[in-house]
Amino acid sequence: MKKIIALIDDESNTEIVIKSAVELALIMNLEIIVSHLVFAPHNWGELNRKERDKHPDSKLKINDARFLMDSILNEIRLKNVKAKKHFLYFDTNETNFDLGFRKDELIVMEKKFLKRGRNRALRELIFNLEPSKLILSKPLEISTITDVVFTSNFHEIKTETTELINDLYDNLVFNLNLVYINTKDKQENSDISINNMKKVIDENRFSRTSISIFHSDRKIRGAELFSNMKGGDLIILECSQRILNQELSKLNLPIIIVNKCAD
Repeated sequence: MKKIIALIDDESNTEIVIKSAVELALIMNLEIIVSHLVFAPHNWGELNRKERDKHPDSKLKINDARFLMDSILNEIRLKNVKAKKHFLYFDTNETNFDLGFRKDELIVMEKKFLKRGRNRALRELIFNLEPSKLILSKPLEISTITDVVFTSNFHEIKTETTELINDLYDNLVFNLNLVYINTKDKQENSDISINNMKKVIDENRFSRTSISIFHSDRKIRGAELFSNMKGGDLIILECSQRILNQELSKLNLPIIIVNKCAD
């Protein structure tokens, strides 16, 4: 993980996103990019004044966003964290959109950001991107994390997952719970799952780990139920099935979703 993208819009609870991003940045010595969503043509920076005048609402929103981000940047820099601002221009009528996010970045966002109907098209785009996504319903107090639940198919975990977990190991003391969740859509023999989890632990030299099998109708639901049972503070999930809106709306624990989610 090389940078943190603090993703907000004009309705965001910035305390949730910014406070969490700052905590992560301080512990991991990372730079924060405050990215503010504005509904405007993606090539806004290339438009002349006459073309921009055709989008009066966008001009107003951009001006408001500029003042907000300048205030946020001052707040972040007072905590001795490097920070920059970035406008994310998005038009739902455009196709082949590139948000410019990188695989080695972590996007931090509020759960309500994804639930807003106007952000639906952007949500689909975000979940088809490679960067990991940290989704929150309240500020993340990273220093209090003592138990992390990690779920995957465990056949072969992503290199970015390994790097993420090792980054956390370098800065926090916690127990790592590997859990394979059998769902209605995808089930596996328990012996296979256990062997795969043991292989992941050995190959990646993960410490303070335990392995479990859990049954649930959906993967995210199972991950949270298991976390609640084990006292988990953070979920790390590698996508193996499409994530539904209703799954996220019911999720209370912070979750990091790794890699693309429309496989």
